[in-house]
Amino acid sequence: MKKNMKKMMSFILAMVMVLALAACGGGSGSGSGSSSGGSSSDSASSGDTSGGGSAAEAMNIKVSTVLTEASISGQALNKFKEEIESKSDGRISVDVYYNGVLGSTDAVLDMAAEGDVQMMSMNPVAMETQVVELATLDQYYMFDDLDHAHRFLEGEGGQYLRDAYQKAGLQGLATFGLGFRQLSNNKKEVKTIADMQGLTLRGYSPIQIAAWQAIGATPTSVDWNELFVSMQQGLLDGQEAALSTINDFSFYEVQKYVTLTDHVFTCDDILADKVWYEGLNAEDKALVDDAMQVAYEWQKQAYQDDLKNLEEKFTNEYGMTITTLDDSVKAEMAEKMAAATKDEIIKVCGQEIYDKVQGYVEAARG
Repeated sequence: MKKNMKKMMSFILAMVMVLALAACGGGSGSGSGSSSGGSSSDSASSGDTSGGGSAAEAMNIKVSTVLTEASISGQALNKFKEEIESKSDGRISVDVYYNGVLGSTDAVLDMAAEGDVQMMSMNPVAMETQVVELATLDQYYMFDDLDHAHRFLEGEGGQYLRDAYQKAGLQGLATFGLGFRQLSNNKKEVKTIADMQGLTLRGYSPIQIAAWQAIGATPTSVDWNELFVSMQQGLLDGQEAALSTINDFSFYEVQKYVTLTDHVFTCDDILADKVWYEGLNAEDKALVDDAMQVAYEWQKQAYQDDLKNLEEKFTNEYGMTITTLDDSVKAEMAEKMAAATKDEIIKVCGQEIYDKVQGYVEAARG
């Protein structure tokens, strides 16, 4: 059954590439670099070689992502594509498959194991059970501001978490920040913790559920692909996400209020199949790493510029009410929510890992 499934996924991949080539003369590509916070196999498409080899060999890198091509991080993947194709004089080509067209997380991981996909983007939340170190990123109010988060990601803490993917047969290459998660709802303006009482919000993990329950909200388990309709139909009052996510997924159509809670830094990791990445020769690995660094630096600046524009866009174009919490309210939320999430995170990763990551967080504090 497992063999049949793998054959089927390889067939699906081949068909997706045939259709993409027929529609637009080739896929759009991109990739990511190796320490940004910063097995060889034949390609399923015509005669390109995917994987390591001599520096003279052509190589095709396939990247799977749920991101849209228009998103900031999606554009950063295209920056990676442009950079590595340019620096390799076209010897290395990159195809990026956006919008999750290659299937679920498990399907893409199977493709990577078979050598059919070399790289992918992944929200750390999706891998917490396999890579327990990632659960530490769910600590509410872990970072003071964006600069603090960036120093952590670009230092030993970020590299520690990207290396932790090795236990799942992957290697983290870069972390694309999306900014802090904010609270949105369609019921009322939230200015105080008292305003949170009874608000029904999407819940997706014991850590997140514990955080919102700690300040009186009512988390309800809803799949991501059902979230928009659930809010549209009034089954949920709201949710938490970065401003870019609220914009990219058109949540502004069903949400009137956004409260700038800044409670969790959210990000996507860019990953490579470990066997493929370690099998690259020194020249090709350097090309991958350098191109990813370029993509990371571009994305870091672009997403921060985008955040500034989004607040104005939400207010003036979408007619949303944006509320900034008083420092005293945010401090009270931090005290209650951080305590609740700490206990749940330690249940997942253990005290030693939790303390290790918190040590990196403190070292990155300015």
